[in-house]
Amino acid sequence: MAIKRLTVSIQEELMEKIKEAAGDESVSGWVSEVLTRHLEEREGERLWADFVAEVMARTTAEEEDRYQELLARDEVWRRHSEAIEAQRRGVA
Repeated sequence: MAIKRLTVSIQEELMEKIKEAAGDESVSGWVSEVLTRHLEEREGERLWADFVAEVMARTTAEEEDRYQELLARDEVWRRHSEAIEAQRRGVA
């Protein structure tokens, strides 16, 4: 895979947090890993939303209410998992 250079401007405080979170890893490698994970999660969320939309198109109102409840729980779990991951990486 070819490596390309990308220059971005960020606040100094954020840069310091990134350096701390990267630890002994290169900042470039750490940022690449974080961005890759983020993009994969967004694609997974898009696929999940497509699946839910397809299922909901064939459900009753009662089933739809139950699906919405489960989706809300999924969102709570996702946010909880992100907070734990950020805390583990020292980004929180």
